[in-house]
Amino acid sequence: MLSSGHLTADYDDDYCFRYHPNREHECKVCQKKVMGWFGLQKHMAIHNKDCHQCDLCPKRFKHAHSLSKHRDTHLEKTHACAECPKKFGSQTLLKIHMRSHERALRGRTFRCTYCGKGFYEAYTLQYHERTHRNERPFKCEICETSYGTNSSLKRHLKVVSSFTYYRLLYL
Repeated sequence: MLSSGHLTADYDDDYCFRYHPNREHECKVCQKKVMGWFGLQKHMAIHNKDCHQCDLCPKRFKHAHSLSKHRDTHLEKTHACAECPKKFGSQTLLKIHMRSHERALRGRTFRCTYCGKGFYEAYTLQYHERTHRNERPFKCEICETSYGTNSSLKRHLKVVSSFTYYRLLYL
């Protein structure tokens, strides 16, 4: 478990984290190197006593579903793709892979009316066209920043809420 001084002394450079998101940071617990503040926060979760460890290798995960997905990598790869030479450890992973072949056959049939760029899925075209219209319907309640997609807002909220939380605890 982390002591309160750990984060204050080693991870409290606001400017560095906000304006150099691609900078490499070293975990002070295990010395693993990760990119950016968000990457460091995500990594630090594995040092939590509530993390989930794989029983077949040293990998650890914050969420049980992530561990479950990881376990599939240890399965014997008996599910073969009929379209290419790849094999998978489960039927579920094979189905996910098969979608890539379906998209390739269908092609980029969804075209942007502003720039003509093609997309495999209608929803990705919708996200893209929002950028042309400067639409940012997803707003952060903490800092008022707006985003074009809900997933972008969620990613931002993880960073902002973690940063705010650690600021309150350790400063």
